[in-house]
Amino acid sequence: MDEKAKVRVTIAKDVIKWIENGDIRPQFGVYVSNIYIPKEQFTGKDSNKQLKDVVPSKCSVCAVGACFVTALDRYNDLTCNQFVETVGKSTREDLEDNSYTSYVDEFDNQSSKSYLSRFFSPLQIDMIEAAFEQSGEHCAKVHYDTDEIEESVRFIESVIGDGAQAWDADKSMILIMKNIIDNDGTFKP
Repeated sequence: MDEKAKVRVTIAKDVIKWIENGDIRPQFGVYVSNIYIPKEQFTGKDSNKQLKDVVPSKCSVCAVGACFVTALDRYNDLTCNQFVETVGKSTREDLEDNSYTSYVDEFDNQSSKSYLSRFFSPLQIDMIEAAFEQSGEHCAKVHYDTDEIEESVRFIESVIGDGAQAWDADKSMILIMKNIIDNDGTFKP
C-alpha cells in the first residue's frame, strides 16, 4: 500500500471513530454545516490560524465533509486564508456578504473536494459522495454518467438490500468508510 493509500485508510478510520464518539453528525444533503464560524476568522488578523482550530466539532457532514474535517484535524495543514482561496461561489458569497450574517454556517463542496484531492482522486471523491447521497447529482460533470458513479449510487442498496430508502446516515457512512479500509484506501462499490 502506498503512502496516499495509507492516509486514506487513516482518514476512513478517523471518520468511523468520530461518528462513534459523536464528534461529527452524518447528514444527507450537506457538506460541512452547522459550524457558525465568525467571518473575521477568514479575513481578519486571525486568518493565518489553522482551519482545524476554528471548525467546531459536532458539525453536520456528508461523507466528503467527514473526510475533510477529520483530515484537517489529523494533518492540520490548511490555514483559514488558504481555505478562502479554494471556496466555491456559495461560500465566497457568504464570506463577502456582511448584510446577512457575521458568520459562516457551512462550507460548500468545492472547498472540501479541493482539499481532499491531496489524498483522493477526483473520481474517488465523487464516488464516495454518490454512494453516501445515493445520487450522482453533486458529481463533477466529467464523472456524472460514468459506470463508477452509477455503481456507487447503488452501493448502499447492494449492501443493505431492499429498504435502502430507509437508510441511516451514520450506518451508510460507516459502510462506505469500512469499504475504503477493506480495499486498502480505495472505495470499490
